[in-house]
Amino acid sequence: SGCLACKACATQCPIRVDVPDFRAQFLELYHRRYARPLGDYFVAMLEWMLPFLARAPALANLLTASVLGRWLLARVAGIVDAPALDAKPAAARLKAHGIPISNLAALARLPRDANAVVVLQDAFTTFYEPEVLEASCRLLAKLGYQVHVLPYFPNGKALHIKGFLGWFQRIVGSNTSLLRQVGALGFPMLGIEPAVVLTYR
Repeated sequence: SGCLACKACATQCPIRVDVPDFRAQFLELYHRRYARPLGDYFVAMLEWMLPFLARAPALANLLTASVLGRWLLARVAGIVDAPALDAKPAAARLKAHGIPISNLAALARLPRDANAVVVLQDAFTTFYEPEVLEASCRLLAKLGYQVHVLPYFPNGKALHIKGFLGWFQRIVGSNTSLLRQVGALGFPMLGIEPAVVLTYR
């Protein structure tokens, strides 16, 4: 019950016991028979809600920081001390440095000999700590790379943690298809948040 789904057990254990994986399988089987807590659905949907909440971060932060908001998050979703959404969106930060958010079609138009690198967004460094995404892209640009950031898409890690394995497999399918197409262009892909990047591996 205290598992953080970091998968350190799978990398450190000599027989590769993977607690997050068998916990997810157990939760999926368990909740075929017993109802899920409402909070599971909230956590599962958070990656899809964040782009909408980020359109009005001050309002979203006011709601989650209020006494009622904190009580609801703790009681319904099991989230305590939720981080605040950053007031300055990641897109605006990147635009200020001339770093484009490029979709697959835009990347396909780049010359194959371009010294380009594709950075993957994640919920943490896009909505909560975009200064990390901004600093990472600026560093890559200073190292001489032509930095392109892929548009944000949900990773689905929360679905795996909560045992929504059918839903998770559908997300894996769409994400794998996109990342394979980007990879086929021949440009290196980099992710910033380790837990998210490891799900793609």
